[in-house]
Amino acid sequence: MDDIVAITFLRHGLTESNAKNAYLGWTDEVLSEQGRRELCGYSHINPTFIFTSDLKRCKETASILFPSQSISTVQGLREMHFGDWEGLTHDELQADKHYQKWLDNYDKMSTPNGESFQQFQQRVETGWEQIRNRIISEKIKETVVIAHGGSLRYILSLLDKEKKSFWDFPLSHGTGYTIQLTLQDLGEGKRCILSPVERLMENGSGPSKNSN
Repeated sequence: MDDIVAITFLRHGLTESNAKNAYLGWTDEVLSEQGRRELCGYSHINPTFIFTSDLKRCKETASILFPSQSISTVQGLREMHFGDWEGLTHDELQADKHYQKWLDNYDKMSTPNGESFQQFQQRVETGWEQIRNRIISEKIKETVVIAHGGSLRYILSLLDKEKKSFWDFPLSHGTGYTIQLTLQDLGEGKRCILSPVERLMENGSGPSKNSN
């Protein structure tokens, strides 16, 4: 059908802070050597348009996976802003009483000099709305959205037909999900079936389900 569109959501590649399991939100960190090396397997995807977060790790991921494609950056796709906790790990924050309270009430409390989960949700929804409207108005047939674990999980929770929660989407670095639906269903915000993105072996011999 002419009005069917495909949208692929990919998480950016690994960074040094990601490898340490540190909180990485708005800090503009580039990919690590390992992260660059592991980005592969999507040569079978030929997007008409690419949207990314405006942070370097997402733009760099796009340039590696789809080097001939121009991108449009959307600030609303940024990861949650962790404020004073940026670059710190769970172990390093264990003695922080605010941190302990936040772990139990992350959906109600703000990070210090960062943002609350509610602010994060509203921002990401606005970013996704911008992308959705662009796809509909320009009838973009195949789109790739490259963003962060948190922002993608929230968008996927809005789209998933099974109504899974934010934490129910396995999403390692360099992996993602794809959807196919009509422009009308996209405009009406209807939920749809999410499928893990197939990754091809580098030698082209067949599909691989290995994740980073």
